[in-house]
Amino acid sequence: MTNPVPSASIGTPYGRRGSYWSCNEDAQGNGIHTGVDYPASTGTTVVAARGGTAHYCNHGSAFGYHQLEITPGDGTRDFYAHMTTRTVADGAKVDTGQQVGKVGAEGNVTGPHLHFERHKVASGGWSCSIITDPQPSIDYQSTPPEPPEPEEPMPKYSRTRLTKPLNPGKDTWKTLNWDTITSGDAAKKDAGYLTFGPSVFTATLTAKVTASGPPIATRWLEKEQQGDKWVDAETYPPMEHVTTSGDTFINDTRTQSLAKGRRLVAQIKLGDGGTVQSAELNVLYF
Repeated sequence: MTNPVPSASIGTPYGRRGSYWSCNEDAQGNGIHTGVDYPASTGTTVVAARGGTAHYCNHGSAFGYHQLEITPGDGTRDFYAHMTTRTVADGAKVDTGQQVGKVGAEGNVTGPHLHFERHKVASGGWSCSIITDPQPSIDYQSTPPEPPEPEEPMPKYSRTRLTKPLNPGKDTWKTLNWDTITSGDAAKKDAGYLTFGPSVFTATLTAKVTASGPPIATRWLEKEQQGDKWVDAETYPPMEHVTTSGDTFINDTRTQSLAKGRRLVAQIKLGDGGTVQSAELNVLYF
């Protein structure tokens, strides 16, 4: 058994109901606490309840800005929130009982503590449906690591479309919002970004444009979260396209690496104005 905060005792247990929480609400609107809280002073050592691979993550600012997941390789993961710092690198292998961070008071808290959850999935976003009792992680007994998987991971595919005409204005970069998701879960409907990192990817943007005149240009951005805002983290070099009479069909393919937690955004600019009649974004990633 490994207490993730060895010097602390449980404060708020898993499953306690209250109006502060929204998962699995009862008839009175009281949801359940989705993890176990360990109250302790800021800076208190946090250790891995189970060994595995450490992943930096971002499940929303309510959990603070030094969130950590550890995946032991059994299809589940442990989630550590509200820490003031992480003491392991993103992607590092950690042992059961190894220090991984320090208790903090970041995010939606009333005082310093570690919020510890167990999820029924090894990757992906946070939702009420993935929450499970963390006691098996706390009670975990270390065993020899399993041999690595012999096969390389299969690539994933995302396809999104813009089907409604868009007028980006004159000489202004305009983000393409995808109103139709036809494949994959990297994008959200009516949002102008994809999230799938960390991963190498190849993305192809195609569009049908009616332009009043040249130039037509496309570019890609990476955005990262700072506090409650998403800011530009990296801008890829823009690509200019030859304008033809009538409709112009453009194609922009990029191969790059997207960091974990960042958003990939595609933008277009019509120098003399016009209309984006339709667009499609296809992304292959691992």
